[in-house]
Amino acid sequence: AQQQYYQETAQQPPAMAVAASPAPRAMVPPAAPTQDDKIAQLERLAQLKAQGILTEDEFAAEKAKVLAG
Repeated sequence: AQQQYYQETAQQPPAMAVAASPAPRAMVPPAAPTQDDKIAQLERLAQLKAQGILTEDEFAAEKAKVLAG
């Protein structure tokens, strides 16, 4: 039975195989961040600022983005 299946599928033209494949999924936009996500992002930004990785200006800009989103 398997051999017969392989022979039949091997004889199908490539267009048939493509037509049988599922349609590509549309890109779904990411969900809006939850309150917990925002808090986690703000905490991470505060840590980066405390470590000297972010300047005060960079921290303020990123914080504004998180709060606006």
